[in-house]
Amino acid sequence: MTIFRPILRLVALAAIVAVPMVAQAQYNYDRGGMSWTPSSNKFQPFGPTDFEHDYEPFAIAKVDDQDYDGKEAWTQGVFFSYARANWQISRPEAHSLGDPGNYVASTDGLTFVNQASAHGQSVRNAPFAWGNKYEIGFWDGSTGWIGGVLDYDDQLQQSVDTQVAVNFINPDVTDLYLAAGAVLAPGQRIFMLDGFYDLDGDGFDDNRNGAGGAGRFVDSDNDGIGDTPATNITEVDYGDLGPMPTKFDHLSTRNTAETSGVELMKMYRFRPLHNASVLEMFIGARYLEMNEDFQVNAQGGFGNAFSQLGSAPNSNGVITQLQIESFWNSRIDNNIVGPQVGGRWHSRRGKWLMSIEGRFLAGFNFQNVHQRGQLAGNLPAGVVNQGQPGQLNQAFVQNASVAFGNSNFDHYERYEEWAPIGELRVETSYQLTKAVAAKIGFMGMYADGIGRASSLVVYQLPTLGIGGNNREDLFVTALNFGLEVNR
Repeated sequence: MTIFRPILRLVALAAIVAVPMVAQAQYNYDRGGMSWTPSSNKFQPFGPTDFEHDYEPFAIAKVDDQDYDGKEAWTQGVFFSYARANWQISRPEAHSLGDPGNYVASTDGLTFVNQASAHGQSVRNAPFAWGNKYEIGFWDGSTGWIGGVLDYDDQLQQSVDTQVAVNFINPDVTDLYLAAGAVLAPGQRIFMLDGFYDLDGDGFDDNRNGAGGAGRFVDSDNDGIGDTPATNITEVDYGDLGPMPTKFDHLSTRNTAETSGVELMKMYRFRPLHNASVLEMFIGARYLEMNEDFQVNAQGGFGNAFSQLGSAPNSNGVITQLQIESFWNSRIDNNIVGPQVGGRWHSRRGKWLMSIEGRFLAGFNFQNVHQRGQLAGNLPAGVVNQGQPGQLNQAFVQNASVAFGNSNFDHYERYEEWAPIGELRVETSYQLTKAVAAKIGFMGMYADGIGRASSLVVYQLPTLGIGGNNREDLFVTALNFGLEVNR
């Protein structure tokens, strides 16, 4: 929730209470004979005006006099409008949950295939949510002021899946192992997600290449099976390494989006058209926030299909099974501000009023992006980490762990983008009393230069990153219904 939301809601509540008390009926100026003489008060609505309120907002609305016969009188004084909105924000552009490239992996330790990320769309739907829209203003003859508050609650999209493959950019870490003294076969390369296998579940690394020891275990009795933990990096047989799958046993995603903002504009009325309809023009400024959180929680992964990876030997060489936990949360705040122009056309027929309204915001977007998380965490106490932090790699290299740092991460970026926004409203209202009307309508908004949280995740091991496309199109649609007083 934004900082100013509670204040805006208090202002809106005060307006709901106060406006009907001072709302002036719709017969101050006759359209047909209006002189269009400017008010002597140049600072309205902050000073005296040239008319008086009649304090009868709930009087009966009449349709048999000139007020509704092509010579409708202007509304004057304070007006207020409230609408409850059922709204929807378009989902982000298609970005896979994981790196889009293929990754060589195995599910049985014997057959190797190209693993692709399971979800080609990180955020897969765009449900509707509820929100509120308030407007309060003041008319003094042919000019006035209007202020608006947009307060759309969180749009929530979430999913829960099992056995989900997520690809990560898998860096080459061969040089780190060579620098630590590892003995490698000519031309051998080691990647961060390479690990040792234990397909038979005996608690010892398998001897995949049939030579020397078995991974991190020395063959002390020469029976071809590793049985004693290596005490020196030169004793580790890195030829037994193999690519590990990154398939999570359980993965949940949660995406929340919210929109809020304020606007303040000067209004001008033009002379009625020949069909008695009226044009109004607005000019002022607007501030909008379009914020989004993308959260992922995952269990397993990083080779958990094999009993050895996802476990680590303690000081006695005993394998302890681990429940690997990972999460990554990304948030972007789009703070858009700039000058705004707009217009409104409306026409009354009896108690019915039809209006079409448009706005254009020449916005500048200040984007703040924050990403934090942890990959392959939840190591239990007493387990000696013999590979990368969080067990991303089970290799026996302590200084490689130091070089990569911890698997916890916290990233922040700031961008500035041009973000034009166009808005269209179509509404119809029915006069219930002299000053109170019920209304229903549709609002559509298009914005460019908007960042979406799920599109900015770089799936780079070991600590992800921020990047990608921070300029996307965005559509907001809403069905509105509510009340207006003296509008």
